[in-house]
Amino acid sequence: MVSPTKTIQFHYVVLLYSFFCLPFSSSSSDARTAVSGLFCGRRNSSSSDPNYIPTFVEDMQSLSLKLTTRRFATQSINSTMSSSKTKTTSVFALVQCHNDLSPSDCQLCYAIARTRLPRCLPSSSARIFLDGCFLRYETYEFYDESVSATSDKYSCSNDTVSDPQFGFRVSEIAARAAVRHGGFGIAGESGVHALAQCWESVGKEGCKVCLEKAVGEVKRCVSRREGRAMNSGCYLRYSDHKFYNGDAHSIIHGLSNKGVIVAIVLTMSAIVMLVLLATYVIIVKVSKTKQEQRNLALVSKKFKNSKTKFKYETLEKATDYFSHKKKLGQGGNGTVFLGVLPNGKNVAVKRLVWNLYRLNRLVEAVDPCIKEELLQAQGSEAEVCKVLCVGLLCTQASPSLRPSMEEVIRMLTDRDYPIPSPTNPPFLRISSLTTDPESTSILSCSTNSTTTVKTDQASNTSTESSTTHRV
Repeated sequence: MVSPTKTIQFHYVVLLYSFFCLPFSSSSSDARTAVSGLFCGRRNSSSSDPNYIPTFVEDMQSLSLKLTTRRFATQSINSTMSSSKTKTTSVFALVQCHNDLSPSDCQLCYAIARTRLPRCLPSSSARIFLDGCFLRYETYEFYDESVSATSDKYSCSNDTVSDPQFGFRVSEIAARAAVRHGGFGIAGESGVHALAQCWESVGKEGCKVCLEKAVGEVKRCVSRREGRAMNSGCYLRYSDHKFYNGDAHSIIHGLSNKGVIVAIVLTMSAIVMLVLLATYVIIVKVSKTKQEQRNLALVSKKFKNSKTKFKYETLEKATDYFSHKKKLGQGGNGTVFLGVLPNGKNVAVKRLVWNLYRLNRLVEAVDPCIKEELLQAQGSEAEVCKVLCVGLLCTQASPSLRPSMEEVIRMLTDRDYPIPSPTNPPFLRISSLTTDPESTSILSCSTNSTTTVKTDQASNTSTESSTTHRV
């Protein structure tokens, strides 16, 4: 099995590569080592050189190593002739296994061919056709040869059948399939089976020329149970029994069409990586959202647990709309009023902060009952002031000025998110303000810095938040 040369970051994609990238079938099959034909060439000056046979042996060994990863291989070696220091002996060799053979069957078929071919030595050329592979050597480079007027052969079996066209039609189908599908094709119909194989070195056009000649050759075998064409660049066989491994669909579309397999592997890998990336982004986003919700819930919980939380309208009625008759006293943080709740209980109501906000003393508005816990949860007075600033933004007179819930969450959880300065809340009369209307120090919620600004008392409204204490 050919392992991928590149490791993918995600291990899921590695599993897909190992599944799809098997170059051969691993199931047991027939190596088809029967010899169809052995043809030896003539001797020449090269074959008489003492270095010729050692060079031949070295070529055969190199081919064996190359066949561990593929079905086709070529090899050429040059050696200096012993009789001359300038002349060289060259041996060119080619091996082609049929595409339906497994790696082990291909190696076995080549091993048999390699032991039979030396019978032709010291001939300068030889070729051997087995039913599952082909092996040839020459003293010249012959790799692109597809046909030969002198070397191409065919053979027919001796036993006959009654059909005068037996084997011809199915041979044509297998040959056309081989030309379309990278040099290998099989076909079977009405009890007749055929296989066509071109050598990879001849190319598509050479394959077509070779198989067209091979079909014409096996046509001479019609009415015979088997016929074979053994040409320089291809092999064609038909028989009355199924002799190849697998079936036409799995071999033609599974083995010869390797480009489709590569495309499927790359596509699947890309899809898996996109899915994993999208999953990662979603997980990060969901985790961040949950963290923001937990932070917001922590603030909300502190206020919900407070026993001094009342609606503003309830406090207005309880103090007779903050009547001066209900006034109990005046402190640095606001005015204290006596209030009577609907259940008859008396409470002290202190009106706090727009003034505190303008005076940069917003932290003083925090209820003493929860101040310590809130400071501990938020980490600093600045964070507490930021929470109160957000509250002021949410009570602005115009709904268009109020932040959305998403913006509120980001203001409370993102330190770098800008928080605008709030406008005056709409509840109270302007006469309730006690600060100098000409020049006021205002807290910037996003930076915790103070700036001096001019305010127009006639164009703004003001408010003071309210908290209560039981009396």
